[in-house]
This record gives sequence, C-alpha cells and structure tokens, in this order.
Amino acid sequence: MKFTVSLPAPIQPEQEWIVRFLLGEILGFEFVIKETQTLDVLIEVQEKVLVISSVFFGLSEQQQNSIDCLPSQPFSKWNPVKSGLQAELTSPQIVVLYGKALFEMHSTESASLGLDVFGSAFVVLSQLEERLKTARDEHHRFSSSDSFLVKANILERPIVEEYANVLYAAMLRLWPRISRKREEGKVNVTCDVDHPFSDYANTWARTIKKMGGDLVRRKSVNTAVKSFQNTWNSKKGNFSSDPFNTFSWIMDQNEKAGNQVTFYFMAGVTDELRDGNYDLLSPRICGLLLEIDQRGHKIGLHGSYLTYNRPDLFEKEVSVIERALDLIGSKQNLIETRQHYLRWSLLETPLMHQNAGFQFDSSVGFAELPGFRVGTGRTHSSFSHISRKPLLIKQKPLILMEASVLDEPYMALSYNESTLDLMLRLKTKAKQFGGSFTILWHNCHFLRSEDQAFYQELIR
Repeated sequence: MKFTVSLPAPIQPEQEWIVRFLLGEILGFEFVIKETQTLDVLIEVQEKVLVISSVFFGLSEQQQNSIDCLPSQPFSKWNPVKSGLQAELTSPQIVVLYGKALFEMHSTESASLGLDVFGSAFVVLSQLEERLKTARDEHHRFSSSDSFLVKANILERPIVEEYANVLYAAMLRLWPRISRKREEGKVNVTCDVDHPFSDYANTWARTIKKMGGDLVRRKSVNTAVKSFQNTWNSKKGNFSSDPFNTFSWIMDQNEKAGNQVTFYFMAGVTDELRDGNYDLLSPRICGLLLEIDQRGHKIGLHGSYLTYNRPDLFEKEVSVIERALDLIGSKQNLIETRQHYLRWSLLETPLMHQNAGFQFDSSVGFAELPGFRVGTGRTHSSFSHISRKPLLIKQKPLILMEASVLDEPYMALSYNESTLDLMLRLKTKAKQFGGSFTILWHNCHFLRSEDQAFYQELIR
C-alpha cells in the first residue's frame, strides 16, 4: 500500500525531511509527496484521508526563525487512549508541543489529528532551539538548563519516536490492516580515550604527589602502594597495573555481550588543560590501536577541545589518525567521530565532519544530563539550517555518558540501585521503539568495582 502525503504549498524542505523520517524511516511506509492548497497535512489512500494539524509549518518563514516560535510553558499534555488511540508511549500522557490534544473520527473514511506530530518532531530532531537561542555555557555548549525538553520534563523520553507512534495509532483507525516497520533496538557502546594511561606514571615527581594525595586526602595506604607499583611497572614497559588501562577488559566484556565497541582517540592537543597528553603515533598507543583493530572493534577520532568549529585544526588531526591507522596496517575506514567535551556547533560541526569524510558523529548529547537531546536514539541524517536540506553525515545520538550521572559538577549520584535503575530505564526507552542506546563510558572510569558492575549491566 502506497500513501499519498499532501503538504501545504509551497512544500518546505524542513517539512518534507521530517515527514520522510517519521513516516518512512521510523514507520516504514511507502508514500509519495505532493502539494496541496490546504493548510494541513493530508495522508490518503483507498479514498480515506487523515488530516493532521500543521501549526508549526503554518508559521511564516520569519516566524519560524524567531525565538517566539519555540514551545513554552505551560506545556499541554494529552492521553491519546482517551481519544481512542492505542499509541505505544513510555508514559500514558504525551506533551503537545504544537497543535491540540485531539483526535476525531468524522466517518469511516475521514479522521483528524490535532497534535502537530510533524512540526513537534521537527523542532526537536533538528535542534531548532539551539539555532534560535544564543546562550551557551563556559565550554560554548548549549546547556540542558536552557532546553524546553528539560522544562517540559521530556528529556528522558524518546519523544520523536512517540510522536511517530501517535501518528501510527491514528492511521490504524482508518487503515486497520496496515503494519508498521519493527526493528530490534541495539546497544551502541563507545569509549572516549581522553587518558589512555595514568598521567602521574610519566614521572616520579608526579607519582610522589599522587601518593601524597592517596595518603592524605583519600587516606588509603593500599592506593598509595598501587600508585607506586604502577609507575615502577610502567617504567619497565609493563602497563598491566595501570588503572586506566582497561581496554582489554572492555573488549572482553563487550565481546561476551556481542557488541562492537567504538574507541574515539585524540590526535592532537589544542588546549593543554583539557586535552589528553598522549602521542597517537607512539609505539605504546599504536600497540593499543593494533589490539583494538585486530579484535574487530572500531577506531574513531575524538576531536580535541578547540576543533569543534575549526576545520583547519580538525583536518590536521584527521591526518594524524589516518597515519596511525596506516602504521598499524588497519584496513578499517575512518568514519566515526565525536568531539571532546561534547562541544558541538549546530551550524558548523556537522558540516565540518561531513567535509572531512566522516559518515557518523556521536557528539549530540548533554554533558550535564543523560537523555534524548534530539528525541530519539535512532541514527539519522543531520539537517542543515543553512542549506535547508539534510546532510550526508548521520548522527548517533549520545543517550548516556557515565560522568553525567556519577561525577561532579553534574548529577553526581551515588552508586546505588536507584542510579542504576535510571540508567537502565534510558536503555529500555532507547531500544523500545527500535532505536539505539548509545553509551559512553571512559576507559579511565573503572576505578571502583561498582563501575564495572554498572557497565556490565548496561552493555548487555
């Protein structure tokens, strides 16, 4: 069955992009798009029509480029079941960002959906809010505290997937025999290699300072002894006792779970205080790269601190990591990237990544909170607000970084059952509708046994 989707003339590329994502990529239906002189979106086949409210795309171009077009409090909520729609949701009520909390069957051949599913999904997925709001944090990142997703309490929901599910439920009322595409959710495990090995082990002076901290602040003789042993062994070329050298363990655990890990390595230093201090071309790191490559895991580029909007600096780091892959004789293509500190500019970074030849970026997630920054865990094409068309590079949204939950200055939650439950709920929601649960756990964040226990639960 092929539907006809009529969009208000003239067709806006933004609306066509989100229609193709919801109706095509998520739900898996075949359809053709044409223009209509009506103000709403029409989905038609077999002489039946579903009319969908088009509030956002009904705004003028000038209004769509104004901060006033963004959703604001109070946010309306709707329980679709009470309107006769059996939509799969993570919670009974869904937030109505645009449109009305309404579904009506006018006859067996006609129905209308008041919730503007396409406009609502577009604003979230395209990160329009980040283009229209200028406030940024100390790292020039768009902050979760400025996001309407947080204010509407929907950051922990794959809201774009849920809008697609409401649309599907409405279509089922007219065409009860249709069947949407179903995909199995995945776990996408990643590791940012900021510090492959303990910095203090480079010199005895740093080691002594570290041991002093172990004794005075941490009050642990055992830890101080381990710090000494690590430096002693490292000087002899034995790195097995380094607490940051967890790569083999990470690969062991994920191979048992059937996962392929992506390790993002830094290939330059543009900020000495924030970037890693290792040489990607050194024998020690090349040996690590070789082990990762030979075990079938992926190697990506972790763009250093200043590169997120500096193509000149980024290209230099691309050249370095490509040289490293050549040195170890790797046959894998360099197609994955993520920016250090999750620094990311909506109008600059994805285009820079695309121009450098990358196919996937996984920088889009809030550093201070876990959740669905773009309303889905599903891999999707980035949309350019400059050219007004989708880019070739695809986003793998970052749902959970361990530091967001466990560390200062972010949530800093304790290692307990409720914290693990929070993480597992995000995993369940990301996979529930066929998306991916992309998790970032740094190799240097396994200093406690609880880290390992949490990690093993999350990667299954």
